[in-house]
Amino acid sequence: MPRVDHDFSVLSQGFAADPCRSFAQLRDQAPVHYEPEIDSYFLSRHQDVKRVLTDHEAFTTKTLRCAPSRWCGGRSSRR
Repeated sequence: MPRVDHDFSVLSQGFAADPCRSFAQLRDQAPVHYEPEIDSYFLSRHQDVKRVLTDHEAFTTKTLRCAPSRWCGGRSSRR
């Protein structure tokens, strides 16, 4: 499977400028994309997103070591 350019980032201005093209590229080349700057994975295929949102035993945030406040507009999701 081909991979997206190693400089590709979902946090980039290029991604924000054309998210439809960027998500199409992700679906084709890297349906599960790791974003090292925020230590997070991004899913771009509907069936993958659906599984993550419905399989609460396999996919959980209970193991987060810290609240992602920097990436949630300054709001912490943990209480």
